[in-house]
Amino acid sequence: MNSREKYILQALQKTGSISLSELSSTLGVSLVTIRKDVANLEAKELVSRQHGSVSLPYQYENNQIPFSLREAFNEQDKKLIAKAAATLIHPDDAIALDSGTTTYMIANEIKSLPPVNIVTNSIRAAMALEQSHHTIFLAGGQVLSRSMCTVGPEAEKIFYQIRPDKVFIGTTGISSDLNLTASLNIEVGVKQAMIQVARQVILVTSSQSFHRNRMFIFGSASQIHCIITTHPEPPAEILEQIAEHNIHLVYADDPESVKSLENWDKNMGRRNGI
Repeated sequence: MNSREKYILQALQKTGSISLSELSSTLGVSLVTIRKDVANLEAKELVSRQHGSVSLPYQYENNQIPFSLREAFNEQDKKLIAKAAATLIHPDDAIALDSGTTTYMIANEIKSLPPVNIVTNSIRAAMALEQSHHTIFLAGGQVLSRSMCTVGPEAEKIFYQIRPDKVFIGTTGISSDLNLTASLNIEVGVKQAMIQVARQVILVTSSQSFHRNRMFIFGSASQIHCIITTHPEPPAEILEQIAEHNIHLVYADDPESVKSLENWDKNMGRRNGI
């Protein structure tokens, strides 16, 4: 997927539909080039083309967007978040990785790190770590093909049998009182299991999640220790919750903010005896 195609997908996430002429003007290329890019995306069933415009396919409701499409949304932000998150992972750590696209990028980021123990329900993360020196445990259970993950009681079971030092968890939505929310009820159980067993809960999410709320709650402000995100900053009511619950907030697009992770990590390690 070239950079223009990624831009088209990111623009569609925000607007739902966009004209070909606007894409041509914004990207500084001909309509012929834009039509070729759109045709490539349409062949992958990632967009739907109309006369003079392009949109997301009608069937892609929030809970139906495939992993390959979500992966392209806010890609640069997710890479920055993953890089910052990776600084919290140390040799011999036991970590849990959620199944989102941001945690998949964390898996890519830590491939060359010294060995750690990783438990995940993300098929994509497990595949990304295939050639690493890490010990990987992939949760069994029902496969959600669009999300490339496992869910259900069998997937939850493995997490209740372990005590990871840290869990890196993503979310598709955050309520104004800082509840973490998901689009599918079937995803809730395994996310709750990860949060309940981990010593430290690290939320990794781009700033868009603070401006949308989904139906099913799987976590609350009182369970979160650290949030790694990007600018712009969250709404005022969420910032109040972050302060009230003493959550360490890090902006991955601000080098000075990322530096604060080191001291926070040391303090949390001492507090938890890690």
